[in-house]
Amino acid sequence: MLRNGYYFTGDLGREDEDGCIFLTGRARDIIKAGGNRVSAKEIEEHILELTEIIETAVIGVPDEILGEAIKAFVVVRDATITERHVREHLQRKLPPFKQPKHIEFTSGLPKNQAGKILKAALREQAASVAAPN
Repeated sequence: MLRNGYYFTGDLGREDEDGCIFLTGRARDIIKAGGNRVSAKEIEEHILELTEIIETAVIGVPDEILGEAIKAFVVVRDATITERHVREHLQRKLPPFKQPKHIEFTSGLPKNQAGKILKAALREQAASVAAPN
């Protein structure tokens, strides 16, 4: 979309001192937790530093206090890894407001035909689990 001569893609980025542009994420991948804007991609990158983890997806889920809480879905290579291990790693890497409130281990993540993780499906799944019967 063009606005005022600029092309808006929904991507987030930064420009360095040489004028090079670096894409850092998607605007839709920003979680608004407790008044803070948190990049899901940043949390995912730190989770993937653990060699026991194959893939991960981080989303915002509704939270009465925070507005959105951070939830990480994690697929593991090594079943011996624990939630505590993941949390301890993230505590060394990220400030408290970027820590996931929820970590869910799963056997796989929903993907489209191109192999892209379907975060909308994860949001629906999280909402259906949270909805009262």
